[in-house]
Amino acid sequence: IAVCPRDSMISGYRARLKMAGSLDYLADLQFECALVIAPAIGAEQGAPDGGVPVSDNKRSWLPFPASDSAAGASPDSAPWPIEARCAQRAATGVSVAVGVFTPTGQPAIQALSLFCTKLAPPVGSLPSGR
Repeated sequence: IAVCPRDSMISGYRARLKMAGSLDYLADLQFECALVIAPAIGAEQGAPDGGVPVSDNKRSWLPFPASDSAAGASPDSAPWPIEARCAQRAATGVSVAVGVFTPTGQPAIQALSLFCTKLAPPVGSLPSGR
């Protein structure tokens, strides 16, 4: 279970892949926790989708043990080729689908999504597509 400290919220993730023939799966996963810096903002307060403001500087990774690290390296010395982060807001949702890897019978993450708040454009900027 991923649990951030009580003054923080999930704001991102990073992952390593393992290739098994024609099948790729997540071999290692860590969630990022960011320090909450203000109360939640409602859409009526200027944030298009609301959200909880978090620090972009005070973030840390949950210390999950690496079950299958790349090239046998320790969890923090091998590269993390997949990374996603929410900017300035905590994640509004995390979705994980787990299935069974048939050859071994072990659970495997089949899908992972991180949902982030849409930030308001800077003052004076043009809408996208122009």
